Amino acid sequence: MKVYVLEQFESFCRKMYHRNCEERGEWGDELLTYEEYTTNHRGFLIHVYEQLEDESFGEALKKGSLKEWMRSL
Repeated sequence: MKVYVLEQFESFCRKMYHRNCEERGEWGDELLTYEEYTTNHRGFLIHVYEQLEDESFGEALKKGSLKEWMRSL
C-alpha cells in the first residue's frame, strides 16, 4: 500500500511541477528543475496532496481540470 501511495504522490508532484513550469513560463521566470521545485515547495505539495480527500479536488483531478481547482484555492 505504501508504494502505491508514494507513486500517487509522485504523479501528483509531477503534475504540479508541470503547472508550475507553465506559470513560470507565462511570467518569463526561470524554470526550476523538478528537484528544486519539490525541495522548495515540499510543505505546499504535502498540504495540497492531503486535500485529496476533499471531493472537489478529487472530482477536478478525475476530470483533468486541476488548473481550475488550483485557481479556486
